[in-house]
Amino acid sequence: MTEGRIWGSGWTGTIRRAAAAAIGLILALALVALMTTSGRASQSVAVSAGQNSPTTATPPPSTNPPTTAAAGAANASTSTASAANGSTTGAPATSGTASAASRMPAPPAGAGSATTTEPAGPPAPTVATPPTTPPGPTPAAAPACPTEDCVTLDATDLMGPANHAASGLNQSVQPGFNEDGAAVGSLATSMFRGSPSVNFLGQYDWSAWDVAAAHGAATTLILSNLWVETQGAPPPTPWSNWPAYRSWVTSTVQKVLASRQRVNYWDVYNEPGWNDYYSAHDFSTETTNDLLEQFLVSYQAIKAVDPGAQIIGPSIGKWTLSPLPAGADNHEPDLGTFLRFAAAHHLQLAAVAWHDNGSSPATVLADAQATRSLMNSLPALGHPPMILDEFASSATQSIPGWDVGFLATATRAGFLYANRSCWNTCEGPELDGLLGSDGSSKTTEYYERAAYASMAGRMVATGGNDPDLPALGSFTAAGGRVTALIGRDAGCGTYAWCDARWGSTAAPARPLSVTVEVRVPWRSARPSISLSLIPFVPGLPDIGPRPVSAGRVTVAPAGPTGELVSFTIPAFSDGSAYSLTVTPGS
Repeated sequence: MTEGRIWGSGWTGTIRRAAAAAIGLILALALVALMTTSGRASQSVAVSAGQNSPTTATPPPSTNPPTTAAAGAANASTSTASAANGSTTGAPATSGTASAASRMPAPPAGAGSATTTEPAGPPAPTVATPPTTPPGPTPAAAPACPTEDCVTLDATDLMGPANHAASGLNQSVQPGFNEDGAAVGSLATSMFRGSPSVNFLGQYDWSAWDVAAAHGAATTLILSNLWVETQGAPPPTPWSNWPAYRSWVTSTVQKVLASRQRVNYWDVYNEPGWNDYYSAHDFSTETTNDLLEQFLVSYQAIKAVDPGAQIIGPSIGKWTLSPLPAGADNHEPDLGTFLRFAAAHHLQLAAVAWHDNGSSPATVLADAQATRSLMNSLPALGHPPMILDEFASSATQSIPGWDVGFLATATRAGFLYANRSCWNTCEGPELDGLLGSDGSSKTTEYYERAAYASMAGRMVATGGNDPDLPALGSFTAAGGRVTALIGRDAGCGTYAWCDARWGSTAAPARPLSVTVEVRVPWRSARPSISLSLIPFVPGLPDIGPRPVSAGRVTVAPAGPTGELVSFTIPAFSDGSAYSLTVTPGS
């Protein structure tokens, strides 16, 4: 009732009429402003069903030429990461995808904006005319990626080289099946981690190693694998006879050097302290200090034979910076304890390595950032790069959308190398699950890895507003090609393991309409967009990539010489991935 008295007659009625008049004036001014803005349409793109090439109208000349300072601010990069040396500068991302607002500004003021229509039939193309004056500076507050679900790739903000750092393998090359190495080479395998097999005469079989090395992969030799192969299973503990163990390390390194095999890195042990390596009795008495001492003795013995040897570690199975609680299922040193031990003993590690098998891509990124921060606090370590020895769980590894998430994380985190885990395929020809058991048939994620292998030039900055839409891409200056992968990793299929770990997000989420924005340093009347779906369908056989049409393609000028190419993926299914190339076209 109070509201009725306020809007009554008398002096309160005068207030009501004055307020109504003021509101009317405000609405009128807003309508004039809206009509003025709508009248400034500068570029119209019309795409019929099944077309990827837009039709562009002529943009008007800019009325605000940029100052030098403004232009520099518009093009400034807010963060740059180098995957080549493992270093990161600028503010690191804190989730699987970073905010795109600071990475990909909206088209510059005065350069026009894009609109989209859906005609009944194919439109007649109109070639764009370049502006007669330089476009104005980009508004600092103008957001990119305004849609609900969006991915951005910025080929004007370049990162480190496209060196395929995350294409490493653990074992899983078997001569007689994939001995020609065709798949190893076509997937741009960057690292092969394992050891030669040993026959009953103590002779080393390097045939699998040779396949990987012949196709350019760097190699990591796991010393503890040779210890169990030469001593029998279960082997004796090194601390039961340090002189004998030290002598064995010395003779093993000498034997490897005499073979003239290329060993880029020595890994002292693999997931030390777990209960399936030594006997039950030896495991019950094993301590973290025993394992730290084993690393030190191994390091010193290797360096005594080969001072230039590159030694990495600790290759623990569970990432943590704090000691494991009493009664834990293994005795391995946590990463914090190990790094402080290495610094105290002035060990110059070629890289700090660990496994992150049971984690999401976002957790892997956070672990890498925390590790880098700890290493920076220990100057005696120097500045070693990071290697992710193993990543992805058995439940998520076979899902293309998740694998894209791990590839994007490895790129963003700046790992020197990252190796795909092998789950029940370590001794077979499956390339860690990228091939079938016959060593030749291709799994779904093989095709997504082939798209990753095709990336060249330099990696580009990526962003978006949905952490479940990871992306990575590269830009090749010759030809102006952008090559990219976009995945979706909201859930992880129908696995009970996922139900226990991620709860209600385990089941695949509903399909989304996703906008993709690609900023390029060139302009083209009809840019070429090639888009292929790499599907994930639980319970069905592996399916190869399928070309699809990009929806609602738009093009808008961006910066003095670039443009923003946008399109939609109307029904992006959870677990699936898309490979993408964008070129200037004809």
